[in-house]
Amino acid sequence: MLQFVNKYTTTVQVTIMWYTPGCDDGDWTKKGWWVLNPGQSAIVHGEDLADINRYWCYFASGWDGTSFWSGPISRHVIFPAFEWCEFRANTSSVPVGYRILDCNDIDDLIVELIP
Repeated sequence: MLQFVNKYTTTVQVTIMWYTPGCDDGDWTKKGWWVLNPGQSAIVHGEDLADINRYWCYFASGWDGTSFWSGPISRHVIFPAFEWCEFRANTSSVPVGYRILDCNDIDDLIVELIP
């Protein structure tokens, strides 16, 4: 299970990416958005993480426009809800930088979004 907890003072939005070999546009699936008010949490994937892959990715941003939890893996997303293969994009999509989560052999992980 992968869960996010918003420990920030403003609403945040989260997108994740996980290994799905054979997806039409790459071997990963990206999905978003979970919108979390301060103090809220959400389970964004309910299966055992290590059974799927050691590595997972996420990007989150605060609605204040100043806080980002990002990393080096640039992929395009859209801002309505979406579930796309890794390299899918369209004229409305924008790049975000996904951060890598190394779950090693952990089945359940809670990520706290702290500025």
